[in-house]
Amino acid sequence: MKWTPGLVLVAAAFAVSCSSPPAPVADDREPAKAPLSQVPDAPAAPAMPAGSGVSVVPGDPMGVVVKKLANGLTLMVCENHEEPRAECWITTRAGSAKDPADATGLAHYLEHMNFKGTSKLGTMDWAKEKPHLDRITEIYDELFATTDPAKRAELYKAIDAENVAASGFEVPNEIDSLYDGLGFRGTNAFTNTDQTSYTVNIPANRIDTWAAIEFERFTDPVYRLFQTELEAVYEEKNRAMDNPAWADHEAKLLALYPDHPYGTQTTIGTTQHLKNPSLTKIYDYFHKWYVPGNMIVAVSGDFKAADAIAVLEKRFGAFPAKPVPPDPVHQMAPLEGVTRVELRFEAQEQVQIAWRTVPPTHGDADALKLADMMLANGSTGLIDVNVNQKQVLQNGGASPEFLVEGGCETMVGVAKNGQPLEEVEKILLEQMELLKSGAFDEEDMKGALTQFEIGDKQGLESNRNRVSSMTEAFIHAQPWAWKVNEIERMRRLSKDDVVKAAQKYFGPDYVVVYRRTGKPEIPKIEKPGFTPVKIDASRHSPFYQALLAEPAAPLEPRFLEAGRDYKSKDLKSGQLVWAKNPANDLFQIGFAFEVGTDNDPRLALALSLLEFGGAGDLDALELKRKLYSIGSSMSAGAGRQEAVVTVTGLDANLEESLALLREHFAKPTGASQADLDKLVERIVGARAKQKIDARAINGALGGFAQRGADSDFLRQPTNETLKAFRADDLLAAARDLWNYSRKVQYVGTRTIDEVAKLVDLPPLSGGFETLKPAPARTALRLVVPEKPRILFVDKQSAQTQVTLLFPDGRYDRPAVPTHRVYNEYMSGSMGAVVFQEIRESRALAYAADTSYRDASWKEDDNLFMGVLGTQADKTLDAIDVLMRIVKEMPAAEVRMTNAKRTIDETYRSARVGFRMIPSVVLGWWRQGLDGDPRPWNWEQVKKMTLADLVTFSSRWKSMPYTITIVGDKSRFDMAKLAQFGEVVEMKPDELFAW
Repeated sequence: MKWTPGLVLVAAAFAVSCSSPPAPVADDREPAKAPLSQVPDAPAAPAMPAGSGVSVVPGDPMGVVVKKLANGLTLMVCENHEEPRAECWITTRAGSAKDPADATGLAHYLEHMNFKGTSKLGTMDWAKEKPHLDRITEIYDELFATTDPAKRAELYKAIDAENVAASGFEVPNEIDSLYDGLGFRGTNAFTNTDQTSYTVNIPANRIDTWAAIEFERFTDPVYRLFQTELEAVYEEKNRAMDNPAWADHEAKLLALYPDHPYGTQTTIGTTQHLKNPSLTKIYDYFHKWYVPGNMIVAVSGDFKAADAIAVLEKRFGAFPAKPVPPDPVHQMAPLEGVTRVELRFEAQEQVQIAWRTVPPTHGDADALKLADMMLANGSTGLIDVNVNQKQVLQNGGASPEFLVEGGCETMVGVAKNGQPLEEVEKILLEQMELLKSGAFDEEDMKGALTQFEIGDKQGLESNRNRVSSMTEAFIHAQPWAWKVNEIERMRRLSKDDVVKAAQKYFGPDYVVVYRRTGKPEIPKIEKPGFTPVKIDASRHSPFYQALLAEPAAPLEPRFLEAGRDYKSKDLKSGQLVWAKNPANDLFQIGFAFEVGTDNDPRLALALSLLEFGGAGDLDALELKRKLYSIGSSMSAGAGRQEAVVTVTGLDANLEESLALLREHFAKPTGASQADLDKLVERIVGARAKQKIDARAINGALGGFAQRGADSDFLRQPTNETLKAFRADDLLAAARDLWNYSRKVQYVGTRTIDEVAKLVDLPPLSGGFETLKPAPARTALRLVVPEKPRILFVDKQSAQTQVTLLFPDGRYDRPAVPTHRVYNEYMSGSMGAVVFQEIRESRALAYAADTSYRDASWKEDDNLFMGVLGTQADKTLDAIDVLMRIVKEMPAAEVRMTNAKRTIDETYRSARVGFRMIPSVVLGWWRQGLDGDPRPWNWEQVKKMTLADLVTFSSRWKSMPYTITIVGDKSRFDMAKLAQFGEVVEMKPDELFAW
């Protein structure tokens, strides 16, 4: 989704933006309709040797190999040799749109349950466990058909008893523990309307082991620990109810699709259905839709495609073939006129306007994508120029969504404080009418295509992006050639094609969603009364042990070396860190000035004001159009101690981009006091909403807990100070940045000597002799409370946000490896201590995590942090468990072995991506390191013992701490909260400078 940059006064303090969750990505079986402009079909896949069964597309930059197995399963594989790892997804064309109408949320809940193991994984004795699980299934079926409260309570007690009996044989999260031990990262899954995907990133030498585990998971699933996972899904529902963007999105879909599952069946499901689950229906859904002909295995990584295909076919070719059931047929009545919906949330007011469009393979889809770019692209779209540049709204944007049986285009406008939503709606509709009248330039279309090309090039750098793209094509039933040739098809479109598409689809029938400020209705879900599952970290199934012991050719680590992977060079203006881009012809340059708002309070606002200025003879709009046409972009922002100016684009246009950057700072034509006044008006309006927004309050409370009066939120200029600033002074402050020395980070195809000549820029007035050194840096110190304390803000919400903070003194280089092992041991995966004890065993929170955070600068303080997102009436229980496992770390040799093995595999297989190298090197310098610290860290990890970790963790037993809580205090016992420390209730006015 495309929005203009948010207004930020200090890093992470706040942003003025409008956003919504990504739309569901769904399968498309609808035949393509006649396009507005006859676009030639994509070229057919080339003929392959007889019997090979594979296809490739000529000119495909990813070189994707596609093979459909005899059982119907689709394999899509591409090679990427940037690091010895692979991204692997398994996806079924089934999501919430295929949920039974009386069991919404089922596909999503099934996704959770598919991590519970098999008859070999997750159990110590399947034969003894199975009777209890069978009985649990039977009782849930009784529960599904029962409405009597007393009977339901009786059934819940029976389920709990069977669950306790079964847990004696179970190994919770054994799949995650196994993946962790094998060096897999990012084990996860997601569900949307018509897709459920299971994702993981693995060392490339483990693809066969991964495939063996997944074969077991999808041929022999066992849904154990059902009740605790159901509670986790309740918590996920609570999070959704607290999220205004998610509520907006669901309201929009319901209005667009009132007679279709896209609108009537939310992915997480209704609260009522979550309270009334059926294991039988879940198993039925799995056996119906998780069949080979309805699934894809997509991988991208460091292997030969032919070798990967052979491994995957050996494993997944053994899936038994089953018929693919026909997709449900849904008749959608056309929208008639304007449908209006209103929501209330304690957040910024906004308007969404949405029109139905087409699925992604429809002949008009390409024209609609370009139409969307003409509406909003972050630079030259109608909304960018007429709304955001002129600041007539707080912010605006537009985005397309393409679903299986349709699609939609959505415009969003965030109201300025006090601005009527009716006015916001009128302004957005005016932009749509301009689009339909063709009030855009042909050059903007060319620029959009350049941006699409750059986006494709950047996407190729990531295995995850590659796999996502392959999976999306499968879900949308698009031949891979259709995806490969997308930009070429779009090149053939004319302005007339785009205008006709806009006129055809963006007519008088649409949906309007108003979000007004107010308290939402939040249903209360009571915490469960089930017995916690006992966790024994020393237990693992024989199958787990066998898989963990499977041999694999060891990978040799590749650490960064100066001269080989990066180079540095002293400049007259500071220092350059250089790294080569081996993937494409894109550059990125970051100028990091060690001066920020602590040194000049005007700086953040000054850099925001620059957005409204041009460059020399070019006004702001002309500058944006110029940058857009050559594929370049600029951004600038300031935190308390650093300002960063970034330029990206095509290396062929590097000189021109830098020249425009300099002119932009030297002479920002058009940036005026009127622009500043409007900007300040928007900032002040956004600030007012922050004081009622639970997420903003939580951030500000955390800032106060860590830094007290020195919190970022309290150090910002007051509203009165902002209003007193003058545009000329601010623009002078922006120009003054170039009077300071700086660290320059470059990634691209030019040589370091060539780059040094281009980026060694003197002050904008005067020579290098006038350059000023960076101001002396003030170390960031954390507040150490005299005794345990709880800082509490009362806020109505479905979930309570809890943060535990232990300040731990100055950055300590020798202790870094210990911190790394501790983090992996405690929260490295879903099989680690925190997740197991809080969520898996007791279902006390959806979000549960701890992390030891080493300071980014050698002068600064370290911080240990724990985080909980929990249902309000579970808050005290969740805090109690978190405090117990932090203060008395559950010691288990098997967990220590697993943590060290995971770190070892990570060191061997992980690589610093080329785009990240300069910033990583700069980070080392800030910590006082001359080179890559990982070889030494790795050796220390190998020597570490469980006793060492226990000794380290004992520091939390007597150290004072702070707990911050943002939640509804009427939902839990405040007196009992005092057992954790002195309770101090705070008001939002105490946390913000305005």
